[in-house]
Amino acid sequence: MQVLWEATAPMTVADVVTGLEDVHPVAYTTAMTILERLRQKGRVERSKVGRSFRYLPSDTAEAYLSGLLAKVLDEASDRPAVLVRFAGTLTASEADALQSALARARGELP
Repeated sequence: MQVLWEATAPMTVADVVTGLEDVHPVAYTTAMTILERLRQKGRVERSKVGRSFRYLPSDTAEAYLSGLLAKVLDEASDRPAVLVRFAGTLTASEADALQSALARARGELP
């Protein structure tokens, strides 16, 4: 998914294979299978261009990852404790960003 999220345009299977060469080399058929499974799960969209398909993510990395965090919190029996523990792992700049987001959510900032 990272290769698709970093792309500036929809990618072919061959583009994805090339994008993964340095990080995690995969065979063309493996990439094709994974992209099709991601499409079936709604994580990527595809469009036909000529004889090939071009793939793009259905959502941003930030939207997907925030959804994962929400699922983790949904499984917690003590959400505030999980949030406090998580907040303790943040860097100063991450904590500032979180404080700003919370202030906006409370209507304290535009």
